[in-house]
Amino acid sequence: MTLWIAKFLSGRRGKVCVGNESSRSRLLPNGVPQGSPLSPTLFNLFLNDLPVPMDNNDILLSYADDIVVASRDVNVEYAKERLQRILDNLYGWLYENRLHACSEKSAVTLFTKNRKMGTKTIEVTLNGVPIPQKKTQKILGVTFDTFLCFSPHVESIVSTCIKKINFVKAFLWTVEELVRQGIKILTPSITLTKLKQFTLRIHLRKSCNQHRHACLRSAALPHCNSGLNAMPIAALGTLLENDYMRIGTALRLGLTSGNNIVADDNAFLTPFIFRKLDSQIQKRLGLQNRFNRICLLKETLDLRRRRNEAFVELRKSKQENKFSKKRNMNDTPSSNAEEIHSMDGILANLPNCSLDELEQHLETIRLKLSIINPPLDLIMKHNVIPILVRCLTEFQRPNLQFRATWAITNIASSDFEHTKAVVDCQAVPHLINLVRPEYGTIATQAVWALGNITGDCAQFRDLCIHGGYMDALLSLITTDTQIDSLRTYSWALSNLCRYKDPPPMKEVILRVLPYVRGMLCSNDILTIVDGLWALTYASDASEEYIPIIINIPILKNIFCMDLNEFYPPLIRIFGNISSHKDHSYTQAILDNGMLPLLIPLINSPTVNFRKETIWFMSNLAAGTQSQIQSFIDAQILPLIFSRLITDKTVVKTEACWVFRNILSGGTVDHMTYVLKMDDFVPQLCQLLLIGDFALQVDILKCIYAMMCAAHKTGLFEQVAIEVETCDGLTLIEDLQYSDSIRVANFAAAIIKKHFSVNLYYIFLV
Repeated sequence: MTLWIAKFLSGRRGKVCVGNESSRSRLLPNGVPQGSPLSPTLFNLFLNDLPVPMDNNDILLSYADDIVVASRDVNVEYAKERLQRILDNLYGWLYENRLHACSEKSAVTLFTKNRKMGTKTIEVTLNGVPIPQKKTQKILGVTFDTFLCFSPHVESIVSTCIKKINFVKAFLWTVEELVRQGIKILTPSITLTKLKQFTLRIHLRKSCNQHRHACLRSAALPHCNSGLNAMPIAALGTLLENDYMRIGTALRLGLTSGNNIVADDNAFLTPFIFRKLDSQIQKRLGLQNRFNRICLLKETLDLRRRRNEAFVELRKSKQENKFSKKRNMNDTPSSNAEEIHSMDGILANLPNCSLDELEQHLETIRLKLSIINPPLDLIMKHNVIPILVRCLTEFQRPNLQFRATWAITNIASSDFEHTKAVVDCQAVPHLINLVRPEYGTIATQAVWALGNITGDCAQFRDLCIHGGYMDALLSLITTDTQIDSLRTYSWALSNLCRYKDPPPMKEVILRVLPYVRGMLCSNDILTIVDGLWALTYASDASEEYIPIIINIPILKNIFCMDLNEFYPPLIRIFGNISSHKDHSYTQAILDNGMLPLLIPLINSPTVNFRKETIWFMSNLAAGTQSQIQSFIDAQILPLIFSRLITDKTVVKTEACWVFRNILSGGTVDHMTYVLKMDDFVPQLCQLLLIGDFALQVDILKCIYAMMCAAHKTGLFEQVAIEVETCDGLTLIEDLQYSDSIRVANFAAAIIKKHFSVNLYYIFLV
């Protein structure tokens, strides 16, 4: 076999022929015969022992004399080191086999989805000669760039096609001039009118030039490379007709970097991609009368077959700005340095004082702890809390008890560590012992102190409840209770309902709510507000408490109140009620005429008011179809859309949920109403420019729901064109490479589901 191959390759001679002339014959000592079917096989055998990388993350690809070496790693430097080793081994093989590697024709390119890494410099050498780094690399006819985007390939192919079309146009212009001059050319039957028709089709290049998202076979117009002078006009006309069909056939709504590219012998072939021709070009080409348009839609995924309710989510408010859970008594201006120094001396001598002296000192301590910045560090330093707790047991000295209780109240109103110090000193059981009707103002003061403790965390709340605090507190609430005390009790009840991890026991809620109902009947505004906060916490702690709230006659009292006075707790109660799975609870709010009263609050000057109101609206938009219809009839959506565009991020998020829920759970009419709102699609897409990852996720979810709704309403083509026209598709594509995994995943899901489809407009004669 070796001898046969040697004889096949030896003694070959060749000459160059041009027309009827030829050069003299010359010996060909190197290479393989061109055109022979054995030549590619022999060359592949020669390259068969190329050194193959041992690492699984390194690859070597060869196609004839083109060699591609690649190395991948999460660390660019490691990948570069391995790539350099591969190049060194490759050069050694080339040297042994007497082959020359052309460094100036080689190039290195970094491929990454991280745009921040795309500018990194890669320095590798071949036989000591640096290999230039390029942002684009052409492999087997396809141009790739650093971010694996096909834009450079698209622009190159479109430019080539336009040049070829311009050549044809110039040739036809020459023919047209000859016809004008009365010269008979080639085929006399071809008239000027027909030539104009052919020339007119060349205007299709305008569409090519306008839209760079086009991938065409590089050999799409093969006749443009040949001499056209010898071609009959009839044949030329047929070719132009075919070119028009080839270029104008596939009009697609969008192109993504995720399209599959299929290789053939000459180039990479993708579906021909253009936007719709504008109506003016369509008229000039006479498409309306000459061609039938067939729209073929092929879905590439078979997912998302779940019910609409899968995307309709009922949410609970985070409630960042909750009502005050702790209260300090009689805040006064801060003390100066001399007063603090005097306080230090009093606290140092406190353990050695008599009860009379202690009573006097506690009055000073009580007042010092009531200032804006109390000296709590001194209290902790001198271990004063155990002394205060002992004073709670001095039943023969009510003034001492009262002052000690006051001081403990203000200590517990501070940070968790100070409240914990009070609890660790066993103050809770002694304070509960003071919560009795016969102790009067001391009992009220003890309730205040215990309210601060229960308002600190769920653990302290449950500790007080298990110690009998709730029973003692409820025993103080009577019809004869004074207003000042009733305010304190109402606030203390709200703290018993606070926290969700874990939520209050059901028995606690059942016992507290009847007393809250009585608070709502009070004539005192502060008492009513605290009662409403109790309902807010109860409805927020667990959904199982919402039926309890609905089933007692409290709602009627709430609906009769002045919304401006009680807005913060009321809107949260409404939101929590509307978040329940039973839509009849939401209907109760609507039946009592609350929706029109909430509309002005959408434009409230307070950000948190706007946020809470639109949060409630988002839960309402996740209700029944009749509830959504009442929502639309009230003309609320334009107001919320305005908030979505112009407001702060926290408000934008809630507004986004409103539209997402309607697009996911509404009827076709509801979806159509939203999709046809002025500038809805472009404005929604432009929100993706905001750099907040959480907001981007919500916007992407809304866009996903929008595209699903567009399919259901038959508006997909219109909406998709709007998304692409406003550069929304480009924004979504870019977000596939976001630093946030959630953002990238949602963006990829939209592209894969709604824009990775083959949508053609086929023109048939």
